[in-house]
Amino acid sequence: MSIAPAQIETIVRQVLAELQVLRQTSAAATSGIGANTGSASSTASDRVQLTETVITETVLAGAGTAGRTVLLVPGAVITPSGRDYIRRHRVRIDATTAAVGNNAGTIVADSPAPALQAAAASSGWKIVQAASSADAAVKCLPLLSAGRVICATQFPAVTACLLNRSPQHRVAVLTREDNIAELVREMNPHVVCLNTAGWAFSELLRLTKQLRLSDAQPQSWSELFREDPA
Repeated sequence: MSIAPAQIETIVRQVLAELQVLRQTSAAATSGIGANTGSASSTASDRVQLTETVITETVLAGAGTAGRTVLLVPGAVITPSGRDYIRRHRVRIDATTAAVGNNAGTIVADSPAPALQAAAASSGWKIVQAASSADAAVKCLPLLSAGRVICATQFPAVTACLLNRSPQHRVAVLTREDNIAELVREMNPHVVCLNTAGWAFSELLRLTKQLRLSDAQPQSWSELFREDPA
């Protein structure tokens, strides 16, 4: 089996990154032996502040976070490789800084796919299980006061139809071909309904980051009401 030069370079970089983390951890442990330091300074040296908004394995390894507590900026997203690094190297995340902030919301799904679960975990969103497309609409209603909702169901049009019976809710059916940024600008939906299947992790993660918590109605938005028959 032949290995391409690019694969060899990637492997070498990963090994070097791991060795760098081990050297930093070993040096920190050695410098601490016999040192007469107070508990306050010891606690401070155990914490690492990261300013990146996307926390990958490379970021964590480069910052020497193995065995230490990491403070994240509000809205930071931890990728799957970053979470795997956290588990393997016993990195602790400061819960007060790990929140996603204004983008936090809930995903209601009738069958949570791995991509949905990974996107929810990386963006700080919760997942609520629904029994069907109609049940997703029922479970969505009490969640609207807490943040934005993504309904991932087998029949997103059914979920959207039930939720759109109230003019107070702006509900959109979204496909992978739609421009999310343009949709948010034109409609700023409270709920986005999409089909459970077919979405990639990166697409779902981008969606959770682009949905706005602001309840402001776009100026161009105008509800249409059916006139009562005479």
